Amino acid sequence: MGQGLKQLKVWWDRNANGRTIRYGTHYGFPPDAYGIPSVRADITEFNTKPVTGLYVVSANTVARIPAHPGASAWLRRIPPIAVVGHALYVYDIP
Repeated sequence: MGQGLKQLKVWWDRNANGRTIRYGTHYGFPPDAYGIPSVRADITEFNTKPVTGLYVVSANTVARIPAHPGASAWLRRIPPIAVVGHALYVYDIP
């Protein structure tokens, strides 16, 4: 639970310019505990076109969400801008 959040904090400090992340994972450990402002990405954002924002999505979610009925494959079509700690995929959606 929360794997990769320490590495995400380092990446966020260097690259995110204080932006709030949209966090998509099946786990409940909050990035806020590491000083990363975040909101939980709603599951519907993975079923349709994502909203504008900086997404951080667990590898587990990237692998499984496109298999859900009605889910779009944007997680596999759009390349991540970073993979942090081999566990978190970062997407910047304009």
